[in-house]
Amino acid sequence: MRTGGKLLIGFVGIVVILGACSRADEDPAAQPPASGSVAAAGTASVAQPAALPAPGEARCHSGDTVYDGDDTCHPGGELVTVRRIVDGDTLEIMDGRRVRLLGADAPEVGTCAGPGATEHTRSLVEGHVVKLHTEPGVDVDQHGRFLRYVQYAAVADRDDQPIYANDLGKSLVLGGWATPVGRSDANATYEKSLDGAERIAEYRPEGMYGPPCGEPLVYGDGT
Repeated sequence: MRTGGKLLIGFVGIVVILGACSRADEDPAAQPPASGSVAAAGTASVAQPAALPAPGEARCHSGDTVYDGDDTCHPGGELVTVRRIVDGDTLEIMDGRRVRLLGADAPEVGTCAGPGATEHTRSLVEGHVVKLHTEPGVDVDQHGRFLRYVQYAAVADRDDQPIYANDLGKSLVLGGWATPVGRSDANATYEKSLDGAERIAEYRPEGMYGPPCGEPLVYGDGT
């Protein structure tokens, strides 16, 4: 009888131990985390998202550090909306700031080509978002206008995001509606780009170089 009792007690003990092990297997909280899970959690905590362009702007892959006015996007800059055009080379943006183009000088509104220059700028950027770029060490002129390079979008990428790659000052000069400013606050590379655009524009019968405001040059006339 004693022997049978000992066997029964031993059998009950085995059942209790097996039951405890089974519950531990079923309870995830009771299990130590797998080494793979710890590594994954650590990676997630330090991973940084890739830098994204501003809303409504295509990604710019250019590595330019000097603004040159070429037909390409330029990294950085400030996206703003143009409220109205003051004249060919001056914009007013939605926050009330007036922006004066760096390096380019359009004729005044009251002169022969002034209205045409104003209309040229209006047709490109009034009511649209543009991108402002600064020249290092340059901010405002003596009238409190912010001196900036201005880029506007004429095309979009495959995701239909605008590409701000067209320089407004260069467009004005190339169209015969502005001239480069000698020894301006713009950098030398940009000034050289505008000089090249002017050498093309002065042969075109448009803007200040065409009637009734002027007379374009003729190829082969010795100039």
